[in-house]
Amino acid sequence: MILIADSGGTKTAWKLLSDTTADIVTSGMNPYYHSVSALTSIIEKELLTQLPDHISSIYFYGAGCSSSESRNKIISSMQPGFPGTDIHVHHDLLGAARALCKNKQGIVGILGTGSNSGYYDGINIVKNVPSLGYVLGDEGGGVHMGKLLLSDYLRSKLPAKIHKEMSIFELTKTIIEKKIYIDPNPIAFLSSFSPFILENIQTEYMNRLVNNTFEKFVNDCLRGYKELNSVPLHFSGSIAYHFKSNLKNVLDKSNLLVGSIVKNPMIGLTEFHQQI
Repeated sequence: MILIADSGGTKTAWKLLSDTTADIVTSGMNPYYHSVSALTSIIEKELLTQLPDHISSIYFYGAGCSSSESRNKIISSMQPGFPGTDIHVHHDLLGAARALCKNKQGIVGILGTGSNSGYYDGINIVKNVPSLGYVLGDEGGGVHMGKLLLSDYLRSKLPAKIHKEMSIFELTKTIIEKKIYIDPNPIAFLSSFSPFILENIQTEYMNRLVNNTFEKFVNDCLRGYKELNSVPLHFSGSIAYHFKSNLKNVLDKSNLLVGSIVKNPMIGLTEFHQQI
């Protein structure tokens, strides 16, 4: 049996391929932000209890898995629970590319909790404009949207109606700073405002905020690919999917060729691994 994983900043989606398929969801597993022991705990407490005894191969596609060091952290966390299993760890960009491009060229963007992009030659990701993470980058992702919203909230730059509606979060400057600079998971906190932004997307302020972060993603990330105007752009991720009207409008204004926009790459990854 084959186990496929697509791991982002807040959750990991697992697909078990056997005579039938089964879906499992666990916490996100990013080797940049989790220790091996924390990753092992997720495997033991959230995954193994939902699986049969023998898995022949695991294909793990994850955010933060671009270096050999980070990939080895994922492998080390899995080996105790999967002795004798072939474990393959790849960057989530390759997973998105395999799912959306198959064996054709294209530029793939991931817009979820964070963001990333890469040029795929039909086999591998051969160019990547660095994401830079939630502090310096992640333009177009939920974290970046959350930062823009909270910055305006703390500086009293929100429209009065939206500022009032933010009261449901019971936020103060002290609470916000603690969650971002002291608590262990600032990424989850910053991206947690995406549903609120979506609920208010018809307002001029929120529409402009979302368009601004997508425009910054295009200008700071996508424009780094010389192939940008010759191959289609495909997107995966919850932000790309739920805000796809805004995303398409921004891309259309730049005369870019838009391909698929999906919430997650699992359907395409399942097809890919069933064919190899």
